[in-house]
Amino acid sequence: MNTPIDNESDLPLPHPVRAEAAVWLSRLHSDSRTGQTEAGFRRWLAASPVHRVAFEQMTAVWEATANLRRMPSPRVSQTREFGLALRRVLVVSAVTLALCALMSVVTLDLIRVHDDSESEIFTTALGQRRPITLSDGSRVDLNTDSRARVTYGPHMRRITLEKGQARFEVVRNPSRPFVVRVADRQIVALGTAFDVRWTDERLSIVLVEGHVVILPAGDSYTSASSPRALTLNPGERLDFESPALAVKSRIRLDREEAWVKGRVVFEATRLATAVAEFNRYAPRRLELVNPALADLLISGTFSVDDPGAFARAVAQMFSLQVIEAPNSVLIGSSSR
Repeated sequence: MNTPIDNESDLPLPHPVRAEAAVWLSRLHSDSRTGQTEAGFRRWLAASPVHRVAFEQMTAVWEATANLRRMPSPRVSQTREFGLALRRVLVVSAVTLALCALMSVVTLDLIRVHDDSESEIFTTALGQRRPITLSDGSRVDLNTDSRARVTYGPHMRRITLEKGQARFEVVRNPSRPFVVRVADRQIVALGTAFDVRWTDERLSIVLVEGHVVILPAGDSYTSASSPRALTLNPGERLDFESPALAVKSRIRLDREEAWVKGRVVFEATRLATAVAEFNRYAPRRLELVNPALADLLISGTFSVDDPGAFARAVAQMFSLQVIEAPNSVLIGSSSR
């Protein structure tokens, strides 16, 4: 439930919140206003009582500038020069107030416009891993078959993980939040380390250290107090089963983060699941010839760069047979 705020009209508000309010005010007065715009505005307004205060303040400024623009020119009571001077003062006042209202709009919209024009794209091929050091010293490790778009602005650091998996080690900078967008979510961090995996239309977020806030992609990244915001503790994973269902669990970080060192760790893992994990990396796919092998359980640490060694270990463990074909490695029942 939103908490009432006393003396709302005099409440000092952070610049980013005022900027967002000005953007919404501009959109609502635009000829291109749509039902989707109105729905987004209602979500933003409900996310925090501070948003409502900011919008009311910016609306007051907007209306004040409109009144000044409509004000008739004063009658010249003494000299023509006096009348001209007074009109100049009124015009300058109106322009000044209008600029105050619009500066925040311009500041925030420039960041959004530049998202596409000033982005840098990083990719990895199947089986490739790639460490990336960003301009602020933050580090991104891209896993196999991944694609990330990096956009750094003066007020925000934004990464869009378009597919695959990445581990982020974020240099702390409270004045420039670090925001990772993936699917229909965004992860907001200041100084922390976390892992994001977006494969097969499934999203998983693992917090290694520090603190993150997970929000719907349409919400303001400053809405950490929103009832829709989710948080994690180090050693926890959040799996989105659907947009409306998120499941939190405790995990072993050494197992989850083994891929950064080129390894994969299985603990009583179904063989079918282990094969699927290896196929994220292997140019030659592993295949189980007999579906009955899928439920065999396997444990161990393996190199993701050597699926053949994994197949041979499985064959030895369960007395199976490995057949290497040009485009695949087959694991089947022994002929003995």
